[in-house]
Amino acid sequence: MMDIYERGYTVPFSGNSDCEAITHAISEARAMGLYKTVIPRYNKRTGVCRWVLDAPVLVPENFTLVFDNAEVAFTDNGSILVMGEERKPAESIHIFGIGNARLIDEGTYGAMMRIAFAKNVRLHGLTFKNRGTRGIFCLGMTDSYLYDLTFDGEFPPKEAENTDAEENTIRRKNAGGLMLSAGCKGVTVEHIYGKTYGHTVEISAFSGETECDTTQDILVRDVRSDCYTFSNVHLVNAEGHLLSNIMIDGVTDTSKVGALYRGRATVSIGDTVFGRTPSALGEIRNMTVKNITSRAFAAVNIIHSVQDITVADLTIREDGGCGMSCDRTLAYHNIYFCNIKFDDRKTPPYAISEVKKPSYIQPPRETDAHFYPYRAVCNMRDIHGGNFKINGIYANMLDNLLRITGKNSLEMYDVDVENIVYDDIVGGDCIINEEV
Repeated sequence: MMDIYERGYTVPFSGNSDCEAITHAISEARAMGLYKTVIPRYNKRTGVCRWVLDAPVLVPENFTLVFDNAEVAFTDNGSILVMGEERKPAESIHIFGIGNARLIDEGTYGAMMRIAFAKNVRLHGLTFKNRGTRGIFCLGMTDSYLYDLTFDGEFPPKEAENTDAEENTIRRKNAGGLMLSAGCKGVTVEHIYGKTYGHTVEISAFSGETECDTTQDILVRDVRSDCYTFSNVHLVNAEGHLLSNIMIDGVTDTSKVGALYRGRATVSIGDTVFGRTPSALGEIRNMTVKNITSRAFAAVNIIHSVQDITVADLTIREDGGCGMSCDRTLAYHNIYFCNIKFDDRKTPPYAISEVKKPSYIQPPRETDAHFYPYRAVCNMRDIHGGNFKINGIYANMLDNLLRITGKNSLEMYDVDVENIVYDDIVGGDCIINEEV
């Protein structure tokens, strides 16, 4: 017993399963006043360097859980849980990895780590190898810091030619990264890496599991990932719930030049869930998106509604698409879009049969040959609002300057584009630098 006190933490070793052993070690640490459990690489109970969780392990408040170079597999209902109450959140939880700590999805569901109604959480230093489930789900988290997390999602092989039934099952699963759901406030997420078969970071406000109708004061910084045909950062709300005061600073799409897939957008704003009422004007507001590097169909996609948003400092990679898109409809007020730089394209212009259409150009999700994306500053369908300013466009070649449908009056300055292959402005009632 004295050795445990001198060490300062408990180690799991007794129980009928790894879940029981870890749960017992946590209970022992609390009873001894140590409030810390370390899961080492070597599993003394089984005699192998591996742990298997087939049921939830609950981490209490005021507690530290360390994965010391450990490999932990999640099966059945296995997960790491933090469960507070909405009116009495769990406080001061520290979960982190040392060395090559890996959490591996081997058939669990829901999420590998679920944190609900918790305050002052620190989570870092872990790699999530997720095949068919989300890595981390957070609900009602406040004043917390999540950083230095790597996701190693599994992509379906040769998606466009896929005929195998098991692989088709993989296609329908969500191996996304980190989700901040309704009621999350004052959360910083940064240094997120890897690849995800799903959105890498998702921020949402539509859950019926909390009384709070706002997700706000969120900082997302330094996300570098390959997210397949999804988005590196994805914002979604519905049914009157609010997304407010969110900063996204530094998102890099790391997918390979020439890959037969692209993300829908590096940053998607204003999406919704099927069967739920989309957001209205004022329900997504006060946002800054900056320092984005993209080869997706668009660097930023916005739909349904945005108010008081700044999008700045975009770099479109050599085979990337547009700066900003809207693939449904948009009501907006106050968009400031500035400093959009297109790397020299190493692809031919987009097909003339598509470019000559007056409407929004809908890109395919995947192709069976190298796909040359449509390039314009904006490719936006049915947008309506006031005070849309564009300042600073730099490119050697674009297919069009702007493609916008809907009734709009825009201000646009500092355009430095050497060659526009087709028309400058395509769309309906769009007035540039003039009074309506």
